[in-house]
Amino acid sequence: MAQEIPPDSMTLRQRTGSDAALPDAGLAIWHVDELGNNSNEQMTSDSHYECSLEQADGRFDFERGAHGGDDKDLHHSQGNDAFGDTTNPSSKWWDGTPSGLAIHGIGPSGATIDFKVG
Repeated sequence: MAQEIPPDSMTLRQRTGSDAALPDAGLAIWHVDELGNNSNEQMTSDSHYECSLEQADGRFDFERGAHGGDDKDLHHSQGNDAFGDTTNPSSKWWDGTPSGLAIHGIGPSGATIDFKVG
């Protein structure tokens, strides 16, 4: 069965143009929940962001106010190259149930980035 991924839930970020100051380049995976609120940083099923970056290092530094990003936040082959129900961070829904989304084999960052779904 093919998995459909919303087109705005992943973006390739490169250190060029307006992103030149990024600490790293790679695949940004976003968790979007229209029932959330970007003023809520508690990361619980009842109180969480509407849109949050699935930080590849699994530390949730943005939500904890630790810093504005580091070289471990984006997915690529030189770091965290998978995202699914059993990875950290995971693709589970906010209530902890499996989403079934599995992304793996995330390649090196370049003009394009390859990955597999399923």
